[in-house]
Amino acid sequence: MSDTKERNAQLVDAARKGDAEGITRLLAAGADANALDHDDAPVLVCAAQGGHTAAVQALLAGGASLDATTQYGNTALLAAANYGRQETSGVLLDAWERAHQGHEKECALLRAVLWDDGDAVASQLAAGVDVNAALPGAPTALMLAARFGGQGVVDALLDAGAAVDGCAQNGVTPLMEAALRGHMPIFERLLAAGADVHAVHKKKWSVLMMAAFEGHGDMAARLLEAGVDARLADASGWTALHMAADNGLELIVRQLLAAGARVDAASKGGTTALMFATEKGHEGVVRLLLDAGADVQAADVGGWTPLMSAASNGHAGSVQLLLAAGAQVDAAKKDGWTALMLAANNGHTDAVRLLLAAGAQVDAASGTGETALMFAANRGHEGVVPLLLAAGARVDAVNKNGWTALMLAASRGQEGAVQLLLDAGADVEAANNSGWTALRDAACR
Repeated sequence: MSDTKERNAQLVDAARKGDAEGITRLLAAGADANALDHDDAPVLVCAAQGGHTAAVQALLAGGASLDATTQYGNTALLAAANYGRQETSGVLLDAWERAHQGHEKECALLRAVLWDDGDAVASQLAAGVDVNAALPGAPTALMLAARFGGQGVVDALLDAGAAVDGCAQNGVTPLMEAALRGHMPIFERLLAAGADVHAVHKKKWSVLMMAAFEGHGDMAARLLEAGVDARLADASGWTALHMAADNGLELIVRQLLAAGARVDAASKGGTTALMFATEKGHEGVVRLLLDAGADVQAADVGGWTPLMSAASNGHAGSVQLLLAAGAQVDAAKKDGWTALMLAANNGHTDAVRLLLAAGAQVDAASGTGETALMFAANRGHEGVVPLLLAAGARVDAVNKNGWTALMLAASRGQEGAVQLLLDAGADVEAANNSGWTALRDAACR
């Protein structure tokens, strides 16, 4: 990586962390104030969506463009507003006004709405400011009101003729902002004004997905009652069910399943709602999805199954539920890792016990020849090693490089694991493909 690319990568990292001093230092060293992250999002947007006001100011001082957008049309100002970053939105709005002369009145209205100043909003409307002014790269007044304002400001804007579905260039509507915020009275007011419940923004997120993502069950129920399709997917293949499952929202999962959501809908990477729920250990959601017929054997593009997700993260309750539902205990992902290997590698003793009791092959090997015992020994998981040995793990099994569990433990200085393996009769004289023994591995640490 060139020096410039390295500095730009560091700048993106500093922006995400809100490190204003680091940003100033990197810009002085030649980093590009308009650098992009790995998703082609401008660095200013990265800082803005995190609400890092000082970082935003440092980037603006270094020449960052207010008009730069993500692939979905988000400017820094839109990102700050969408993520509910009020202070940062104010700073960016001030900067936008300075950079775009001739829009002082419209900006004054947006500023009044942003800070929920009802008197100032009324004054601007009385002065004839266009309530539907569409400023490039900026949210509409009603969008800001739905996100930050009170009921009075929303009412005033609608009464003044604000377009209920007026949106910015990213496709986000006022109803979406209300759904993200979770403000039910404003949500209901927008619905009463005829807001489009079926709208989707440029990333293909629907209002229902936003309500589900944020856990607003009352809003999700209203949208489903209004006929919103529970099966809609975004640009990545995520559905509202994925989002609710990922966040452990049992009420919304029930609502979506009852409304016809596809229980096994998969993202472009092959991930299902059950995989999300098992990864996070949301046992209530796991039960609901299994009861709805979720495929317990489904695998993503890398071969990960729900059982692997649960085992890798140590969610013993979910492991138990999946095994009871018939999950294949020895299924392997593309690199040959099984659920037992994942649990052993991460030191999850309860999950290891359950998998062994379900008949997991204790000496199954990964694509490079490692067994669960090797993974556990290498990481020094002294609670897991005895379980595997008691289940009959071959203490002197070797991987493709000729390494045994003892060599791996010795090379990492895992004294407890080394002792357990020696007590189990591990061969201290065994040598790997390079002729190294466990003793030499330990000596060369």
